Amino acid sequence: MRLTLIDERELDVDAVVDGDRVLVSSEDLHRATGYELKPEGLCRGEMCVPARGLDASSIDLGRVATALHRSFVVSLEGGVAAFAGDPMSSGMRASIDELELPDLEGSVVRMSDFAGRKRLLIAWASW
Repeated sequence: MRLTLIDERELDVDAVVDGDRVLVSSEDLHRATGYELKPEGLCRGEMCVPARGLDASSIDLGRVATALHRSFVVSLEGGVAAFAGDPMSSGMRASIDELELPDLEGSVVRMSDFAGRKRLLIAWASW
């Protein structure tokens, strides 16, 4: 089937739907996302992410999303599939480090104050 794959750009690709899996060629994955499958894993430029079990002839987009720690949604009726978020990008890390929130006493706490340490943010809302 023809499917519009959305990541940093929109690209119409030929996809095979096999149960709950959406499969595309490695060339279409590379053109749509910039990632290519190499022996090291999924690579974009010099950065590679381990991605075991991917078949270069028909790449499962759900497994790609899992390897990249991203969300992936599909609407077969709408003919569209999309990746969301990219925690691998420096922009996402920068936005987390720039987060500033008041603590219980009203003092501003910056996530960057805890750089290099594990951080746990617990949020609560009344609604």
